[in-house]
Amino acid sequence: MSAGVLDATLNVSVTMAIAVRLWWMGRTTASLTSTRTNRFASSIYVAVESGAIFAGANMIALVLYASNSPVWSAGFTIASQVAVCVHCRSFSRVH
Repeated sequence: MSAGVLDATLNVSVTMAIAVRLWWMGRTTASLTSTRTNRFASSIYVAVESGAIFAGANMIALVLYASNSPVWSAGFTIASQVAVCVHCRSFSRVH
């Protein structure tokens, strides 16, 4: 149970760190080039979207496990598959 909570916390923290770093670099780049748009906005959206899907799948698996549901192992298996698919999808969307 604590491993699932730690996994979710780590996932959200790393996703936020990546998004903030991309936002900061986009802001710095925009100030140097005198533009108002963040060049990394699409990458930020992909990182946050992927992190949210992954966190949601893990939360569902964790809730099923905590409630002693007989389908928790299926939920864990599905969460693992979602994790792999989300990251593959992220790589294909970032240009």
